[in-house]
Amino acid sequence: MSQQKRCKTTFKKSALSENVANIFYKFFVTKIKWDEGIRSKNGFTRLAKMLPVGVFPELDNLCYNVLNNMGLNYTILGIYLNYYKDGEMYTPNHSHKGTKQLVISLGAMRELTVGKKTFEMENGDAIVFGSSIHGVPKSKTKEGRISIATFMI
Repeated sequence: MSQQKRCKTTFKKSALSENVANIFYKFFVTKIKWDEGIRSKNGFTRLAKMLPVGVFPELDNLCYNVLNNMGLNYTILGIYLNYYKDGEMYTPNHSHKGTKQLVISLGAMRELTVGKKTFEMENGDAIVFGSSIHGVPKSKTKEGRISIATFMI
C-alpha cells in the first residue's frame, strides 16, 4: 500500500504587495468572462473561471513567485479563479483528494477554513495545503474577493 506524502499547511501574510494584489484584482474583475461556479441545491455559490497553465503567463509567474517566496517547490497543473462579489457568495466545505493547493487572496478579507483551522485571508495573503476539507463561509462583507486556487504536484 503506497502512502501519500502529507502536505503541511503553510500560511503567508502579504505574500503579494498591496499594489500587485490590487492590480490583479481589478484586472480579473473587469477582463475575465466569469462563469457560474459550483451549484448547490440553492443555486450557484460563486463565480468562477478555469485557466489552464500557459494561457495567462503573468498569472503563472505570479503563482510560482509566491511559492518560491514561501520556500516551496511544486508544479502547477491548473488554476481556478473564484469570484465572490459579496459576502453572500461562498464555497461549501469540500476536498480534493490527492492534491495540493496554493490559494492567493485578492480583495476583501474572507475567512478560509482548512481542516479545523480558520484563516483570515486578506488582500495578498497566500496559503498552501493538501487535501484537507476546506471552504469559504458566507460573511457580512459587501466587498468583492477573488481567490486564485492552483492545483499542484
